[in-house]
Amino acid sequence: MPIAERDYWNDDMYRPKSKKVPKLSWGVIGFILLALFASGLPMKIYNEITIQQEQKIRSYLQEREQYFSSSDQSFKQLMTKINATNGNPSSLKLATNETDMMLTRNYKKLIDLNPPREFKELHDKTVELYVIKQVAVDYLVS
Repeated sequence: MPIAERDYWNDDMYRPKSKKVPKLSWGVIGFILLALFASGLPMKIYNEITIQQEQKIRSYLQEREQYFSSSDQSFKQLMTKINATNGNPSSLKLATNETDMMLTRNYKKLIDLNPPREFKELHDKTVELYVIKQVAVDYLVS
């Protein structure tokens, strides 16, 4: 067989060699990962993220409570005054208007709140309660 007709593709000498990652680089990667975990950096990052999430939840709950309790208190006071007048809301026009303004203002603030994902359902139920109270006060105003 002449050299010109030789099949170079089947000859191992001419095949491309596969590049293997040197074992030393895996050792370096392992050492870096071990050093990271030994330094506690992943736990510090996790704790920081957890603390930020907890602060966001606490902030939301405090603001929600502030708006909800002031409106709830105002609404209950109005209902107590109406009961004291034997169900005659016409003599309490000023108190009714004040309660209406309080509910409207706090409703707008509550809607602007951005609840954490875990508290979305609580937020929706709180908004529903506001709407019910607002409808009752609107009825009394009219």
